[in-house]
Amino acid sequence: MTIFSSIRTARPILVIAAFAATASPAQTFNVLLNCDTTNASSYAPLIRGADGNFYGTTTQGKTYGTIFRMTPSGSLTTLHVFNNTDGSTPYAGLVSGSDGNFYGTTWQGGTSRNGTVFQITPGGTLTSLYSFSGSTDGMHPYGKLVQASDGNFYGTTSQGGSGGFGTVFTITSGGTLTTLHSFTSRPDGGTPRDGLIQASDGYFHGTTSGGGANGLGVVFRISAAGDFLLLHSFASTEGTSPYAALLEGSDGNFYGTTWQGGIRSAGTIFRITPTGKLTTLYNFTGTEGKNPSGALIQGSDGNLYGSTYQGGDGIYGVVFAITTGGRFTRLHSFTGSDGQYPTAALLEASDGLFYGTAYQGGASNKGVIFTVAYTAPPASAPVINSGGVVPVYSSSPTVQPGEWVSIYGSNLAGGSATWNGDFPVSLGGTSVTINGKAAYVWYVSTSQLNVQTPDDTTTGTVPVVVTTANVSATSTVTLDRFAPSLSLLDNKHVAGIILRSDGSGAYGNGGYDIVGPTGTSLGYPTVAARAGDSIVLFGVGFGPTTPAVPAGGTYSGAAPTTYGVTVSIDNVSVLPGFSGLSGAGLYQLNLTVPSGLGTGDVPLQATVTGVRTPSGAVISLQ
Repeated sequence: MTIFSSIRTARPILVIAAFAATASPAQTFNVLLNCDTTNASSYAPLIRGADGNFYGTTTQGKTYGTIFRMTPSGSLTTLHVFNNTDGSTPYAGLVSGSDGNFYGTTWQGGTSRNGTVFQITPGGTLTSLYSFSGSTDGMHPYGKLVQASDGNFYGTTSQGGSGGFGTVFTITSGGTLTTLHSFTSRPDGGTPRDGLIQASDGYFHGTTSGGGANGLGVVFRISAAGDFLLLHSFASTEGTSPYAALLEGSDGNFYGTTWQGGIRSAGTIFRITPTGKLTTLYNFTGTEGKNPSGALIQGSDGNLYGSTYQGGDGIYGVVFAITTGGRFTRLHSFTGSDGQYPTAALLEASDGLFYGTAYQGGASNKGVIFTVAYTAPPASAPVINSGGVVPVYSSSPTVQPGEWVSIYGSNLAGGSATWNGDFPVSLGGTSVTINGKAAYVWYVSTSQLNVQTPDDTTTGTVPVVVTTANVSATSTVTLDRFAPSLSLLDNKHVAGIILRSDGSGAYGNGGYDIVGPTGTSLGYPTVAARAGDSIVLFGVGFGPTTPAVPAGGTYSGAAPTTYGVTVSIDNVSVLPGFSGLSGAGLYQLNLTVPSGLGTGDVPLQATVTGVRTPSGAVISLQ
């Protein structure tokens, strides 16, 4: 049992900080091509062909949409004009097949007017491979195909299927389609708005814009055989309606965006682990962008790049960069004359430029193809403040293995990020070693890190090294096998609770009161303890336990201290009924308040193997 969600500790374990956003840096934006009525309104990302040219689709060119080729200098050639019978309104981009042809989908058109899958040669010869019927096979595919390691193509439809909310399918290059999964909206998700990616584990990963436990969209995984697993259902504070496909980052995690939701209801950027633990990296503000619909890409510099459909100075959308630690940079704000409403993922080409499309705006208001040149500034070296390595729950400067430590300084991380309870040794691109051993990172920001000290039998002063973006800073901390300290509510009152078996407590559904001066002098209700009360005190550094609980893992169950702990209250010795771990790195001492003590704030200390907690701590008695 812990009360640290209800009380203030001597040093807070977590500082809630706004994700960092930087001003627009020096960068070069260029309109490469103004679209016209022949090739109008591209929702899709560009791809680079083997011939060095760019290929893409438009949704309204010549009424039903087109497929085009563009040279690096911006000279455009229309390869195919859809006629509705062979497809209409291609929202998705193309994918290069291993046979040298391109493959894609149309949202409408085809035999049943419910969308198609097609093949087109680099020279412009189009073959309709499949027309969706709208029944069990789905209808209206929004998303891009992906060619998998088995040579087949995989994709999604946004509607239809036996569940009515879209499908996941596979199709051969010859046009044989198999439905792998039909969405039912709840609980598996519904209405996927983009395609899949095949991750390094061989599974396909994707998102749906609706459905799931909260009806707000999901992240899912599916095998080539159709084995489906829902990884995460979005809650409104995490973001809602993810329209875009996921990106598998170089760190093995997945990154994506949500169209709406988050703390400002303008959409979010998130990271999710392969097991489904989600972290919000950035909440869009409106000025810095709003409603991202395109997938992220990871640049050659390791940063993530994308665009938003709206927001920015001119409300027409932005292009942005963000580090995997959450440091956001707006690269360009569209004005309308240079494009508006970018909806698709960017493409980083071999010339170092980022290429993208905007659905509208430009000279003819039919959209544009643009480039952005950007070089991320070099990361500033981290700095650890003098005396900036301190225990979290302790008033002692000495720590023991498994204890939580805060590190204060500057440039300690690229942004703010919090772990998912999985004890990572790196978070947001920042890692910490203590005496050469990896610490477990709970929280990172530019000015504060919270880490769990690794197991180490060394005693004395040892180095603490913070590394981010391949640059490091070093400080020191003192390790000992025993470093007992009682956690405090303020600068003197011990952190503890009075158990209330009758349900009369102010916290925990009546299960307990917080020990302190009776009243609200500490900023919230506390109650002075009296003789006979069963109390639980909290602290750190009371040494090994039996069974041993190593650092870097979740803990549940009873792990009493290996060596006995005694408590002195107003100079009266009390033997706890239990002393041991309450959670990872945190101990609790269970005892009964004896009679014959003074009232008011009286001194309290605890001792293990002759080592006493720092003096000055008090407990309030009545």
